[in-house]
Amino acid sequence: MPHNQTSSMDILDISSTQNRNMLVSFLAYILYMVAIISSATHFDMLFNQSSKIPLLGLEVDMSDFYTFAPLILLIFHFDVLYNTQQHLLKLKSKKEITNETSYPYIVNFAHLNGIGLKLFMFLAVFGFANFTFVYLLYKFSVIHMTNVYIWHIFLIILDFVSLFWIFKVNYMSYFGVVFMGLVILVGLNFKTQKLYIINSPMVSHKNIILKNLTHAELINFQGDRLIFKMQNLSHSKILHSSITNSRFESTNFSYSEIKDNTLSSNIYTVNTDFIESTIIDVDFSNSKFVGSSFKNATLINVDFSNSTLMNINFCSTKLKNIKRNKDTILINVKCLK
Repeated sequence: MPHNQTSSMDILDISSTQNRNMLVSFLAYILYMVAIISSATHFDMLFNQSSKIPLLGLEVDMSDFYTFAPLILLIFHFDVLYNTQQHLLKLKSKKEITNETSYPYIVNFAHLNGIGLKLFMFLAVFGFANFTFVYLLYKFSVIHMTNVYIWHIFLIILDFVSLFWIFKVNYMSYFGVVFMGLVILVGLNFKTQKLYIINSPMVSHKNIILKNLTHAELINFQGDRLIFKMQNLSHSKILHSSITNSRFESTNFSYSEIKDNTLSSNIYTVNTDFIESTIIDVDFSNSKFVGSSFKNATLINVDFSNSTLMNINFCSTKLKNIKRNKDTILINVKCLK
């Protein structure tokens, strides 16, 4: 009998060792993810920059990282939750285990002690990982890619489903219900971030992939040979910036503030709206505007020299010190005096 008892305790110690190592590895992966998420800038996200993953040396695009890293986290988390539940079943079958004889593992101590350690175990096994999902959602909100945004919400829900399915009626599930309430409360008060880039390095030959950048702020931004297609930049501020030799297709700058030599020279816009925008001290020389609307906008000190304006609407627009020359070509332009 003592021999069987010793063997049984050995099995429990082996399970404790393996599960503790797994939990430590899992928490290290969480910290690893949080470090990468925290270090990503709005500039990296706007241009889907490739980021070198620390230690591994791999380069991964921002959109790929935000898509696949949380999936790996969920799979890893499911494994941790399931193995923790199986280890708790082993603990329940061992009446003789005590604080003095148990292997030093948080799940063992939580099983033997009161609510405080059980709560700490819940945070270690579930709470920190679920917080990482929420933090990922918050950081990614600046990109406004709806499909990935919904993907993150789906993974958060699936994470809770995994907890409740694995532990069923258990104090872990009770803590999970409270934690889910807190996550929902945070979600109800959740506001997506706006893109904010200031004093960025020069960037060139980039295709902007983001579709919704409303209320973005670009300050002292420098870009050359950029392509914006079907972008919503309404209610944005683009100040003290220089974007040259670039193309804007079906881009919405309505209700925006564009000041101080912004979007300067050799710009090509197609079906781009500046409705009710404020455009001051901007150089649009040597540019081409096709199918654009400046209706109800305010244009002050704007240079259209050597530019082509085709199918443009300037009706109800406040115009002051608009510069044109003999090489400015006007084709079907409404209300430009």
